[in-house]
Amino acid sequence: MTKNLILSVDSPRSLACMAIIGSLALSLLAFITDPVLNRDGMLYIDLARQIAVGETQGSITNTFNWPFFSYFLAGIIKVSPFSALISVTIVVSLFAAGATALMALILSRVSLTSGWLLLLFVLALPALNEYRSSVLRDWPGWFFSLLAIYAWLRYMEKASVGWLSLCFGAIVFGVLCRLEIGVVAIGLALAGLLMPERNWRKLAGFYVIPVVGVTALLFFLVFDGGEASDRIFRYANALNMAVRYQEFQHYGDLLAGAVLNEFSEDYGSQVLFWGLMTLIPSKLLMLLGWLILAVFLKPVDWKGGDRTTYQVLFCLWLAVLVVFLVTNLFLSSRYVVFLALMLLPFLWGRFSQAYVNGSAGFRRVSVMILIVSALATSISTTGHEKTALRQAGGWLAERSERVVYINDGQVSFYAGQGYFSDDAKPLFPEQVIPGSLLAWRVERDEQDRLLALQEPRFSLEKVFDSSGNSVVVVLVRK
Repeated sequence: MTKNLILSVDSPRSLACMAIIGSLALSLLAFITDPVLNRDGMLYIDLARQIAVGETQGSITNTFNWPFFSYFLAGIIKVSPFSALISVTIVVSLFAAGATALMALILSRVSLTSGWLLLLFVLALPALNEYRSSVLRDWPGWFFSLLAIYAWLRYMEKASVGWLSLCFGAIVFGVLCRLEIGVVAIGLALAGLLMPERNWRKLAGFYVIPVVGVTALLFFLVFDGGEASDRIFRYANALNMAVRYQEFQHYGDLLAGAVLNEFSEDYGSQVLFWGLMTLIPSKLLMLLGWLILAVFLKPVDWKGGDRTTYQVLFCLWLAVLVVFLVTNLFLSSRYVVFLALMLLPFLWGRFSQAYVNGSAGFRRVSVMILIVSALATSISTTGHEKTALRQAGGWLAERSERVVYINDGQVSFYAGQGYFSDDAKPLFPEQVIPGSLLAWRVERDEQDRLLALQEPRFSLEKVFDSSGNSVVVVLVRK
C-alpha cells in the first residue's frame, strides 16, 4: 500500500494534487501564526468591500490605479458566504497552492527521481513561504506567470490551440493583477527565437497573438485616459534612458555631497548604482535559503528548450529589476521572487542528481533540511507581537458608535472603519463630545508622553499591549 502511494505521486496529476494539499497546509500554518494582515492586503480588501457594496467615492483608481485585483475580490466577496477577510484569505491560499503545484510540474520536467522529494523541495522554497500569510496581488501574478510558462512549454512540445490559448489567457489575467507580467510574454517570444530546435510553424502561431495584444493595449491607452493608463505611460517612461541617466546623476551628486569626501565626490553615482545593485543578489539569496547550496553541486544536462526559456526570463526580469531600482531607488523582496522561481529548475536538477548518487547520510540530512526550511519559513515568530492591533480593532468595532478617531490604518481596518495609509491619516476632530473614544497606535516609549499630553481632556480607557514595539492606547473624552 505504501509503495503504491509513493509511486502514485510521480504522475503529474497526483504530484499537483499533493503540492496543493501541502501548500494549503503551510498557508494555514502561516495565517495562524501571523494574525495581523499585511497593509497591502488591507488596502485590496478595503477597496473590494467598497466596490462590492457600491460605496466608492469617485473613481476607484484615485485610490489605487491598477485595481483589477480588488474588482475580482469584490466579486468573490459578493458570492461568498464568509466574511470578506476569510473569503480573500481562501482565495489567496488557493492561488498560492496553484503556484506551488505549477512549480512542481515545471520541476518534474527537469527531473522526477522522486515525487515526494520534489514536493519537499518546492515546499521548502522561502521565496513563496515568506508571503503565505500576506494578501498580495503578486500571488495571482506568480500563478498566472507560471501557468503561462508551463502552457508555453507544453505548446512547444505539441502544437495545440488549447495550450496556446491557455498561455495567452494566463498572461492577460496576470497583467490585470500586475502590469509587469507582460514581460513574461516578451520573454517567451524571445525564448522561442533562441531555442536550439525551433519550429517556425509553432512560433508563427505564438507570435500572432502578441500583435492582437499590443493593438488592444493601444486601444485602451487611447480611449481610457484615466489613472490606469497613466501607470502604463509611467512604466514606459521608465525606459527613457536619457532621463533616467540625468536623474541618477543628480541622485549621485546628492549622495556625494552628503556622505562622500571631496576626493570621492566624482564617484557618487557609481557608489549609488553598485550599492543598489547589491540588493538584488542579497534578496535572491534570502529568498532561496538553504536551496542555494545546490549551486555547488554537479550540474546536470536537461531539455534545451526549457533551459533557454528560464534563462531568458531570468535575464529579462533581472533587467526589469535594474530599471526599477534606478528609477525608484528601492526594491521590495517580493519583486525578486520571480527570479528565484526561474532559478529553481537549475537548482533542482543539481540537487536531484546529487540525491540519487549520494550516500544515505546525505539523503537523510537533505530531507531534514527541506522539512525544517518548509516549516521555519512558513511560521511567523513575531506574529504575536502584532496581536494588539487586531484586539484593539475588534474592541473598537463593538463600540463603533462611540469611536471618532483612530490614527492607524491597521487598527482602523479591524475596527471596521476602513483602511488608510500613513500619508492619508484622518484629521483630528475639532469637537469631541463626552464619552467618545479615540485610539492611538504609538511606540511603547511614547505612551506616557501621549497620556500626559491628552490628560486635560481625556482619560485612559484601555491599553492593548502584546509585547511588541508599539501599543494601542484608547482614550475617552471626559
